[in-house]
Amino acid sequence: MSLRRHLKLKSFLLGVFLVAMFLLSLFLGAEKIPVKHILLLLVSRIPLIGSNISLEGISATEETILLVLRLPRAIGALLVGMSLAGSGTIYQAVLENPMADPYILGVSAGAAFGASLSITMGLYPTALYAFLGAAGAMLIVTQLSARIVPARRNTLLLTGVALSFLLSSLVTLIIALRRSHADRILFWTMGSLSAIRVTSLLWAAPLMLLSLLAFFYYHRELDLLSLGEEEARTTGLEVHKVKQRLLFFATLSTGTAVAISGIIGFVGLIVPHAMRFIFGHTHRRLLISSLTFGAGFLLLCDTLARTLIAPSTLPLGVITSVLGAPYFLFLLSRSTIRGGDDA
Repeated sequence: MSLRRHLKLKSFLLGVFLVAMFLLSLFLGAEKIPVKHILLLLVSRIPLIGSNISLEGISATEETILLVLRLPRAIGALLVGMSLAGSGTIYQAVLENPMADPYILGVSAGAAFGASLSITMGLYPTALYAFLGAAGAMLIVTQLSARIVPARRNTLLLTGVALSFLLSSLVTLIIALRRSHADRILFWTMGSLSAIRVTSLLWAAPLMLLSLLAFFYYHRELDLLSLGEEEARTTGLEVHKVKQRLLFFATLSTGTAVAISGIIGFVGLIVPHAMRFIFGHTHRRLLISSLTFGAGFLLLCDTLARTLIAPSTLPLGVITSVLGAPYFLFLLSRSTIRGGDDA
């Protein structure tokens, strides 16, 4: 089989995985809705076609559960998964570190801290303060790591982990001081898609989609950056300006995702690595595959969170961390074996 046909087959299977996870997330739950009813309800909402679809035999309860609860949650999982996977891809390329990830770098914790301040102080919109928290965390990490030991990549990760612990402790302190807001703030620290509704998607989706479009717009620049800064400059690329723009959109994407889902760790670490292994290092292909698999992966994790101990629900961040933390330790051990902090 030729390389092109092999890539097409893998891309097709990846698309099938995403569609299957999306439909599975709509089907599984405390209330079982027949697949036929799900398909009819979805088609009935398509302009022009939907008016010809008969919904006879479908109860109002089924319609409410699917269209008000499960469908927005599934779309939210899709968008958040794409945003975190895309941001992870960008952070790894721009910061030249294969272990960079919004969660590990403290960006997610910064967004949660900003959102917690917004909730307790009555500052709105919460998404704005989540983004400001994420941007502040990213700025602190990059500046501190550059001043401590600029030549060592793992300094960036250690700085991010330390800042993440600090910000998480501050969020815990806020909970202790403002117990009336404890439930809402705990949502940010554990990660969940249960609060996503159509209204939250209306403002979050445009910001996340804008960031994802920006990632694709700079895919050629990302390929040049992967060669190294000096090589990229010889091609005429304005390295500093491109990096700043990409970091801005990656942080905007992460901050918006955390604003509607809370802290969900390691998606930005696992997904780009897996897709880089399967589809190679070309960023156009890597971004498409990472966004697709990131969406399907988070849909799968959310479905597991809702069904493993039903009718109770596990925090989504627990599922992704259980899968991601061992992989991070594996990458860290490989980095140490191959040359310590310089790896």
